Amino acid sequence: MCIDLYAWTDEKAITVVGIGLSIAGALSVIMFAMTSFLTRKFDERKVFIFIGLVPLTVAMLIHFPMGNTYPKMQNCTSHDDGSELESFTTVAPILNMNFTEPSNLLSRQRRHAVRDGKCNDLGCPQQQEWCLYTPIVEMPQMALADITAVIGYPVAFTLSSSFFSKILGPKPQGVWMGILTSTGSLSRVTGPIFVSYMYTALGTRWTFGILFVIMSLTLVIISLLFKRLVPMKLVAT
Repeated sequence: MCIDLYAWTDEKAITVVGIGLSIAGALSVIMFAMTSFLTRKFDERKVFIFIGLVPLTVAMLIHFPMGNTYPKMQNCTSHDDGSELESFTTVAPILNMNFTEPSNLLSRQRRHAVRDGKCNDLGCPQQQEWCLYTPIVEMPQMALADITAVIGYPVAFTLSSSFFSKILGPKPQGVWMGILTSTGSLSRVTGPIFVSYMYTALGTRWTFGILFVIMSLTLVIISLLFKRLVPMKLVAT
């Protein structure tokens, strides 16, 4: 996305994104450690919602394109030099074809040869037509959204597993915890594929719009189940 929207080279994108991910990793470690402290001071359900899910939801909204700067489009086309037309006019008399309006034929020919996949120009690929009418995600906007997401993810990830384990209670949890882990693994496999497809086909508005809707629904469902996010009650016998 940075390569497309900001017309960065591969080297610059790897460097900048790599530094960003390193900072995000350090911030995640801090948030993992802070989760234990926060849950001792506050109701862990509220920590899960307000420090975990809310920042993740807001981060998707912040990612939504809001400016008026549009990405640079790659320019990797070459003009036809008329060689196809010249060749056709040479062969036409031999085939007894009427070729009295060469300009009409030329108008039906492709004026440009689309790039063959070896384009070295920077910017958004021409096949991503949404780049023509979708503003970029501004750099400060991107940084703020990413920081917000990094704050929320460790808290939400840790406490979701904690709640699930407590709700199951002292009975053997292997199967259900395995289902939870498998579901999470499946989402980490299919999620990048789905998001990449949405981004390439429909652009940033649809991608982050759909993610915002999903996170909002998750937030609503968890809020409705707030009273049920408690450890299993054991009845003495």
